[in-house]
Amino acid sequence: MQLVIALILALIVDSDIKGKTFFRVAYYIPTVTSTVAVSVMFMFIFKTDGLLNKFLKIFGIPPYNWFSDVRLALPSIMGMAIWSSVGLYMIIFLAGLQDIPHSLYEAAWIDGANKWQQFWYVTLPLLRPTFFFNLVVSLIGTFQVFDQAYVVSGGNGGPLNATMTVVLYLYRTGFRDFKMGYACAIAFILFAIIFVLTLLQKKLFGEETQYQ
Repeated sequence: MQLVIALILALIVDSDIKGKTFFRVAYYIPTVTSTVAVSVMFMFIFKTDGLLNKFLKIFGIPPYNWFSDVRLALPSIMGMAIWSSVGLYMIIFLAGLQDIPHSLYEAAWIDGANKWQQFWYVTLPLLRPTFFFNLVVSLIGTFQVFDQAYVVSGGNGGPLNATMTVVLYLYRTGFRDFKMGYACAIAFILFAIIFVLTLLQKKLFGEETQYQ
C-alpha cells in the first residue's frame, strides 16, 4: 500500500503543478521526524476523545479507542507507519521518474498514446528496478519495526499481541524474560531473512540494470 501511495505522490510532484517544491518537502518531512514523536502524536489523534473520533462523530460514527481494539490496533499502526515512511519511497520513485528520457514520452505521444497508455507502457516498465528496490527496502523495514509498536503498546505488544512485531518479540524475550538463547535464535532467523532479501534484491536489481 505504501509503495502505491508513494508512486502516486511521486507522479504528482513530478508533474507541472504549482508549488511542487512545497509538496515534495511536505511529503518528505514525516520521514525525518522521530518515530517516537510520531507515535505519541498518533496516540493523541487515535485516542477515544482524540481528533479522529471527533471528526468521525460529525458523521454519526461512534468513538473507538483504536490502539486498544484487537481488530483496529495493527491497522492503526500500519497507517501510522505508512504516513511516516511514504516520503522516503516517494523520493526514490521521483528519482526514477526523472531518469526516464522525455523523448520516450514524445515518441509515445506521436504514436497516439494517451496519458494512461504512456504510464502503463513507458513509465511502469522503466520503473521496474526502482519499484523492486523500494519493495525490498520496505520489506526489510517492515521486519525491523520496533519503535511504533513499543510506544503504542507500552512494550507488551498488546492488546492480545495484536501489535507484536518480530523485533519487539525479540526485545521482550531477551530483556524481559531473560531468555537470551531464544532471543539470539530469533535474531539469527531475522538476520537470515533480511540477508536473503538483500541478496535477492542485489541479484535482480543488477540484472535489470545490466538489461537496460
